[in-house]
Amino acid sequence: MKRVLVAVLLAAATVMAGCDNSGDDQDLTESKVRLKSGESFDGAQRCGVDMAQCASGLSCVVVELEGAQAEALCVNEQNLCNQLECGQGECAILKSYPARVVCLSR
Repeated sequence: MKRVLVAVLLAAATVMAGCDNSGDDQDLTESKVRLKSGESFDGAQRCGVDMAQCASGLSCVVVELEGAQAEALCVNEQNLCNQLECGQGECAILKSYPARVVCLSR
Protein backbone atom coordinates (compact mmCIF):
# COMPACT_ATOMS: atom_id res chain seq x y z
CA MET A 1 0.00 0.00 0.00
CA LYS A 2 2.80 2.41 0.89
CA ARG A 3 4.51 1.69 -2.45
CA VAL A 4 1.34 2.62 -4.32
CA LEU A 5 0.99 5.83 -2.33
CA VAL A 6 4.63 6.75 -2.96
CA ALA A 7 4.19 6.04 -6.69
CA VAL A 8 1.07 8.21 -6.82
CA LEU A 9 2.79 11.05 -4.96
CA LEU A 10 5.82 10.87 -7.27
CA ALA A 11 3.59 10.93 -10.34
CA ALA A 12 1.67 13.93 -8.98
CA ALA A 13 4.91 15.77 -8.21
CA THR A 14 6.16 15.13 -11.75
CA VAL A 15 2.94 16.47 -13.26
CA MET A 16 2.93 19.53 -10.99
CA ALA A 17 6.58 20.30 -11.79
CA GLY A 18 5.64 20.55 -15.45
CA CYS A 19 2.73 22.91 -14.89
CA ASP A 20 3.18 26.48 -16.07
CA ASN A 21 2.06 28.88 -13.36
CA SER A 22 1.36 31.85 -15.57
CA GLY A 23 -1.85 32.94 -13.82
CA ASP A 24 -2.64 35.69 -11.34
CA ASP A 25 -1.69 33.52 -8.36
CA GLN A 26 2.04 34.19 -8.83
CA ASP A 27 1.81 37.24 -6.59
CA LEU A 28 0.04 35.50 -3.70
CA THR A 29 1.68 35.52 -0.29
CA GLU A 30 0.86 33.12 2.50
CA SER A 31 0.54 33.74 6.23
CA LYS A 32 -0.56 31.74 9.26
CA VAL A 33 -4.07 31.73 10.64
CA ARG A 34 -5.45 32.46 14.11
CA LEU A 35 -8.40 30.95 15.94
CA LYS A 36 -11.28 33.35 16.48
CA SER A 37 -12.12 34.15 20.08
CA GLY A 38 -14.06 31.30 21.67
CA GLU A 39 -13.03 28.73 19.04
CA SER A 40 -10.91 25.67 19.82
CA PHE A 41 -9.58 22.49 18.25
CA ASP A 42 -9.50 20.73 21.63
CA GLY A 43 -10.56 17.13 21.19
CA ALA A 44 -9.91 17.10 17.43
CA GLN A 45 -8.44 13.77 16.31
CA ARG A 46 -4.97 13.88 14.75
CA CYS A 47 -4.72 12.45 11.24
CA GLY A 48 -2.28 11.93 8.39
CA VAL A 49 -1.01 9.52 5.77
CA ASP A 50 0.05 6.82 8.26
CA MET A 51 -2.74 7.44 10.76
CA ALA A 52 -6.42 6.56 11.07
CA GLN A 53 -8.82 8.24 8.67
CA CYS A 54 -11.18 10.92 9.91
CA ALA A 55 -14.76 10.13 10.82
CA SER A 56 -17.46 10.70 8.23
CA GLY A 57 -18.07 14.41 7.59
CA LEU A 58 -14.59 15.44 8.73
CA SER A 59 -11.48 16.14 6.63
CA CYS A 60 -7.80 15.85 7.47
CA VAL A 61 -6.38 19.38 7.35
CA VAL A 62 -2.99 20.73 8.43
CA VAL A 63 -3.61 23.72 10.66
CA GLU A 64 -0.62 25.92 11.46
CA LEU A 65 -1.83 28.48 13.93
CA GLU A 66 0.21 31.59 14.59
CA GLY A 67 2.71 30.77 17.33
CA ALA A 68 2.07 27.01 17.27
CA GLN A 69 3.43 23.96 15.48
CA ALA A 70 1.49 22.67 12.47
CA GLU A 71 -0.83 19.73 13.18
CA ALA A 72 -2.99 17.62 10.90
CA LEU A 73 -6.43 17.46 12.49
CA CYS A 74 -9.84 16.03 11.62
CA VAL A 75 -12.07 19.08 11.16
CA ASN A 76 -15.27 20.11 9.43
CA GLU A 77 -13.77 21.63 6.28
CA GLN A 78 -17.05 23.39 5.42
CA ASN A 79 -16.90 25.43 8.64
CA LEU A 80 -13.13 25.68 9.13
CA CYS A 81 -12.57 29.18 7.73
CA ASN A 82 -15.46 30.45 9.89
CA GLN A 83 -13.46 29.38 12.98
CA LEU A 84 -10.31 31.18 11.86
CA GLU A 85 -9.18 34.69 11.11
CA CYS A 86 -6.37 36.11 9.03
CA GLY A 87 -4.15 39.06 9.89
CA GLN A 88 -3.84 39.62 6.15
CA GLY A 89 -5.70 38.12 3.24
CA GLU A 90 -8.38 35.45 3.14
CA CYS A 91 -8.63 31.97 4.59
CA ALA A 92 -8.08 29.30 1.95
CA ILE A 93 -7.91 25.52 2.07
CA LEU A 94 -5.24 24.09 -0.20
CA LYS A 95 -6.39 20.73 -1.56
CA SER A 96 -4.01 17.84 -0.97
CA TYR A 97 -3.78 15.06 1.59
CA PRO A 98 -3.79 16.22 4.16
CA ALA A 99 -5.26 19.53 3.01
CA ARG A 100 -3.74 22.72 4.42
CA VAL A 101 -5.40 25.91 5.64
CA VAL A 102 -3.60 29.24 5.08
CA CYS A 103 -4.24 32.94 4.69
CA LEU A 104 -3.57 34.15 1.15
CA SER A 105 -3.13 37.75 0.07
CA ARG A 106 -1.74 39.63 -2.91
